Amino acid sequence: MSTRALAPLCALLSFSFTGCATPPDDTASPDLAVAPGPDLAPPTISLIGSVVDAGTNQVLAGMSVCLDGTARCVLTDTLGHFTLALPASQRVGVTFTLTGYRTLFAEMQTGTSDITEGRYFYSLAEMSQIGTLLGTTLDATRPMFVEQAEASANFGAHGATGMLDAAAGCAGPIYFDDNNLPSKTMTSTGSTGLILWINCTAGDFEGAVRSQSGSTCNGLVDSWSGTRPGAIAAHLVGADLTTVIVGCN
Repeated sequence: MSTRALAPLCALLSFSFTGCATPPDDTASPDLAVAPGPDLAPPTISLIGSVVDAGTNQVLAGMSVCLDGTARCVLTDTLGHFTLALPASQRVGVTFTLTGYRTLFAEMQTGTSDITEGRYFYSLAEMSQIGTLLGTTLDATRPMFVEQAEASANFGAHGATGMLDAAAGCAGPIYFDDNNLPSKTMTSTGSTGLILWINCTAGDFEGAVRSQSGSTCNGLVDSWSGTRPGAIAAHLVGADLTTVIVGCN
């Protein structure tokens, strides 16, 4: 739009139209050019994290961390650290991909503050060993689901129990012991707070976690509420490993 758009119409056209009887006022202050302002970008927050191999405790460099459904990706550095910009106050998915590891899909309900977290990953070889420990085969073509119960930031909730819709068709729940190994006999979480469901059906389901005292654990930034009271949404994708984090106080 012309910077003279606010001037009288005749002043704009008098150079070519005689119908404008009054010439422009030469003593008037000239129109000031207004520099176009930048488009306001949607607000974002930062997901700040690190990734580690759960079996070896070695950091994972070169892992791709992406905002699901977009080309916005970063790679973890040599220390396994990353920072990824996410839309603020939205439900989003984040994928973690590295050759030799099962792709992880994390559900997140962002707010207006940055999120800091650490994640552990099992290699495909380690996943095969987990299947052997459980006396079953992990179907690499079907989703897996992990509920991570935390008593406080990065500390697992002991004695929690997990639930998931039967329609998901998963085998589980499988609880991990204090050494971060799956157990066929445990009926609640060890100190790691990990609950595993394997060989699931892709789709949208709902799960829940109850603390040792029987109270419902609340979904944290990595999950959002289901339609039922106390439920958390479980979006199981392709052959991915989906994880949600809940707080059990």
